[in-house]
Amino acid sequence: MPGDWGTEWKVAKNQFEAKTGQKKPSEKSMLGIRKGSGLEDALKACDAAWTAIEVANTTAAKLAAIKKFEADIKVFDTKMATYEKVLAAAIVGADAKLLKPELDILEKQLDAISHTMKAQLKAASVAADGAKTLEFTAKTLMTSVTGAVARAKLFAAKVTSRKDPKIFNDGVVKATRDITQNIGNVEKLRQKGYKFPDGDPTNLFKVLTPWAQGNRMLKPTADQTLVKREIGAYLQAIAGVEKWAKG
Repeated sequence: MPGDWGTEWKVAKNQFEAKTGQKKPSEKSMLGIRKGSGLEDALKACDAAWTAIEVANTTAAKLAAIKKFEADIKVFDTKMATYEKVLAAAIVGADAKLLKPELDILEKQLDAISHTMKAQLKAASVAADGAKTLEFTAKTLMTSVTGAVARAKLFAAKVTSRKDPKIFNDGVVKATRDITQNIGNVEKLRQKGYKFPDGDPTNLFKVLTPWAQGNRMLKPTADQTLVKREIGAYLQAIAGVEKWAKG
């Protein structure tokens, strides 16, 4: 939920520790003492900045809050990049069956949070300055789709790790609909004469429609092989959308 990214990260950490029985990876000082990543404080700042945007009652206040939010996102991204190196190092020596998939979830969780915040920033900026050009609207749309794709990849990572058909069935509709609901905006822009530089993405969205509408579910008794096959097809479908959105 926008404005509660700190809690989202905390939940992800708790789930990692419950699943693996280990603390999340962290840097260590020369004395071997665990060092904090600073991610929680950075996300608290982002949460507060987003709240300030929502409650601002003047244009000046809203623009100032947006500027602060943008700066806070940059701080978070810097800390995230540092922590991703810690995760990458942990993945190298991790158990392939348990730790690696769960570490991958942590990495994708951070990526999803970052993309979501940037999508919110773009939308708030457009609304605040009244920019209504087709180009600006299209860029906002693609930022939103990129954020939705990041969350779909997070969902896929959880399914890949746990290989449970229930997890797939419980989450696939929302994860996919966050992407496909943008197809209406694509059509509106095309009708107004906007030509997407990487072609018409409509068919990319349509491939995902059965999942978004809940018409492509796994049987509750599906084994791990079937779960793996289905999530592989799903990842292939969203990869095309991601390529388009990134231009």
